Amino acid sequence: DLGVDDKKEAEALGIRIGDMVVPDTNFRVMNNPNYLAGKAFDNRASCAVGLYVLERLKGKKHVPLSFACTVQEEPGLRGARTSTDLMHPELAFAIDTTLAGDTPANTNSCKLGGGVVISMLDSNTVYHRGLIRYVEKVCKEQGIPYQYAVFNGGGTDSGNIHKSFEGIVNMTLSIPIRYMHTNQSIIHKQDLEACVDLLTYILCTMDQQTFDMICA
Repeated sequence: DLGVDDKKEAEALGIRIGDMVVPDTNFRVMNNPNYLAGKAFDNRASCAVGLYVLERLKGKKHVPLSFACTVQEEPGLRGARTSTDLMHPELAFAIDTTLAGDTPANTNSCKLGGGVVISMLDSNTVYHRGLIRYVEKVCKEQGIPYQYAVFNGGGTDSGNIHKSFEGIVNMTLSIPIRYMHTNQSIIHKQDLEACVDLLTYILCTMDQQTFDMICA
């Protein structure tokens, strides 16, 4: 609501049909400092995970790595297709957010503060069982908190990644989020850290023998 009488007053403000509207939302740390509120954590949170992983890998020996912040996931996983065609990975993780179920009248299984989310199934992908079991094993051995999610609606970039070329070993790791697709959402810092810990460990320890075991 612009608080004007008519179209003429709106146009006098410089507003035209087709102008974009962006909610005025500021990042803030909440009462419990592990809870973070802000704009577009879906999917700025995943971009942050990638950047933190790159920082952690400085000076460490690790497998070859490509990292992409993709676009146009919502209208058809388009950025995932072009990025995968450019990188042609042997192993790929899509990092995304997923709906938390820890508010009233919500029945999703994952919650804020429960750890990185291992996605088992969504509308686009049945995730690679060998990779899921490997990730579970790493989390248990390294004391990384994790939880599960299954969604029959919605999907992630994995929907295009796993179908590219001859097929790519792939799964999605997610950050639980409240109020997705609204002007302000909430995530938990420790879930973000768990995802960073998991990916850093995998990148630093992956070798041909481990990859062959995953694919067996």
